[in-house]
Amino acid sequence: MSSGTFSSPLFVRRAAHIVQEIARPADAIDFLNEWPEDRRDRIQEAALRACFDA
Repeated sequence: MSSGTFSSPLFVRRAAHIVQEIARPADAIDFLNEWPEDRRDRIQEAALRACFDA
């Protein structure tokens, strides 16, 4: 695994026919920052902090 990337990328479904690849913490930060405000909770906040710490 190279520095700054995950050993295997994650694929998340954003909509019915849209899949996003998350291969590094910066990708995860972008994804979590786009999370709908009304659906944010402690889990989303903890995940975002963990990505920033990485």
